[in-house]
Amino acid sequence: RLRTERHARAAGRRPAVLLLPFGDAAMANSRATFARNFFGCAGFAIEEAELFEALDAAARAVQERRAEVVVLCSADADYAALAPAVCAALRAAEPRPTVVVAGYPKDQVEALEDAGVDAFIHRKSNLLETLSAFQQRLGIAEA
Repeated sequence: RLRTERHARAAGRRPAVLLLPFGDAAMANSRATFARNFFGCAGFAIEEAELFEALDAAARAVQERRAEVVVLCSADADYAALAPAVCAALRAAEPRPTVVVAGYPKDQVEALEDAGVDAFIHRKSNLLETLSAFQQRLGIAEA
């Protein structure tokens, strides 16, 4: 967290994480809460979008917001359609945000990575190692 705090003071803003809930409200909210706490404890600014039911609306929301990290928050079954739509919408974004899936749909991991998903966060993630990797990816230097 201190690395993120120092970075925020130097840069004038905290790195932003956009939570993108999609589909079933109960599952989307559960995964969004997990992601909020996961990134929040490291001092990232958390932006929350409304629950989306349509892929095109979710993809547009990602394009309109300039977050460094976008976290897809949905049921495992929804990721097969959601991830490719969001990743396609971000292909031309410069800089392209890191796309993260909240959860670990083990049968879909390879396909989701091929679609453009960069990382997965889940209850078996090593919090310190994973957050340190995100900080490095975003150029948040160790002091």
